[in-house]
Amino acid sequence: MKRDDTFSDNGAPPTPAPEHGGDSEGYGLSSPPITAQDTLSSAHLPRIERRLTSHRRMRLLLVAMVVVVLVAMAGGYGVFRAVSQPSRQASSAFQVTHCPFALGAALVEGQNVRCGFLSVPEDRSHVRGPTIRLAVAIFKTPSSHPAPDPVLVLGGGPGDALLETMGPTYNAGNLLSNRDLILLDQRGAGYSQPSLRCIENETPRACHDRLLKSGINLNAYTTLENAADVHDLIQTLGYRQVNLEGASYGTRLALTVMRLYPADLRSVVLKAVLPPQVNALTSLPQATIRAFDVLFQGCSADSSCNATYPHLQAVFYQLVADLNTTPISFKTALQTGTSVRALHGQRSCAVVATIVVRYRIHSSVTSRDLPNTPA
Repeated sequence: MKRDDTFSDNGAPPTPAPEHGGDSEGYGLSSPPITAQDTLSSAHLPRIERRLTSHRRMRLLLVAMVVVVLVAMAGGYGVFRAVSQPSRQASSAFQVTHCPFALGAALVEGQNVRCGFLSVPEDRSHVRGPTIRLAVAIFKTPSSHPAPDPVLVLGGGPGDALLETMGPTYNAGNLLSNRDLILLDQRGAGYSQPSLRCIENETPRACHDRLLKSGINLNAYTTLENAADVHDLIQTLGYRQVNLEGASYGTRLALTVMRLYPADLRSVVLKAVLPPQVNALTSLPQATIRAFDVLFQGCSADSSCNATYPHLQAVFYQLVADLNTTPISFKTALQTGTSVRALHGQRSCAVVATIVVRYRIHSSVTSRDLPNTPA
């Protein structure tokens, strides 16, 4: 088989021996006699050049390996994903549907609000595999000259159902003045299909097994795939760039989009940042303790807060101990309006939340002095 490599394995043909007895440069000096050693070297010239060619290839291979290592150190797996992904992506489509949530005052479907599903591959490493549908709501700005870049909101959790919780809160009076607003239910969340929501009273193991049996590839529900979904959404809706707004897990997703698809972004707003290198489950206890310590120390140092809540730290931990010893329950309402009975652990969280809110109102310490803990 003929090789098209830049460097041939065959080497250069052997150079013919010079004529004996001829002049050199016209000076009448005889050429030196050809020895057996000279003849041997000429015969082995192709082998030597093959060795040189092999060395050149080895050097090229080493250079390529160094470049790969440097790229990996600079951006990690995401860089390779960003570089190679466009050739593997399947086309996406947006289908307009009826909005699944109650519309706010003076909102009319097809005019100032539009809902639909974005179809994307479930697993982008198998573009011919099944597709999933992501629920989207687009709130149009009333401006006659809107900015070309909308605000795209990324929910936390992961698993926040943005269309269900935030969709009904918008009306004709609180739409963005000069930009469209887009809400996205991330894959597996909210109204997106399929839903990874567990059934009431279902154990995590039972929920996991049920989803697997239904044919859902749980390995495809990752931050990398979520980021690719955001990219597909921007491209499919025809926007050149967007302004991302993320909270909690939404900040981790936004940071991933920043790394993989920077050209899609005009600006990014991060609230309650959850960096990719942080394990939310294992770091939560330390983050919570630090938040409480900052709260207690700040309140103690502030005369107004200290007067309202003297010995706050001691009172707080005594309350927690009392509730652990003597549990209590109380009725409360969820965001959906459903009435539930909460146990003492949730009661403790409610007390803490009330203290934090009052502390921020009465204290001269600003909210930036209180650390953000992942939600």
